[in-house]
Amino acid sequence: MGGNTLIFGHTSYESWKKNPYATIFSQLPKLKNGDSMQVIQNGKLYEYEVIGRSIVSPSKVNEEYLKYTE
Repeated sequence: MGGNTLIFGHTSYESWKKNPYATIFSQLPKLKNGDSMQVIQNGKLYEYEVIGRSIVSPSKVNEEYLKYTE
């Protein structure tokens, strides 16, 4: 299926918390255009190709998201 996917996330590692997903997004800065990534949701595998990335402040997330609504 065509279209765009925006993946939002943050890493919040606190050594005293036992959270296996605390650093799940820690490798995102290493992704480059052309890299692929996989996401499993509800038991279904989705594969995406990176065509761009940006770091957006929390106050600008809605503005960034609206660029892709059409």
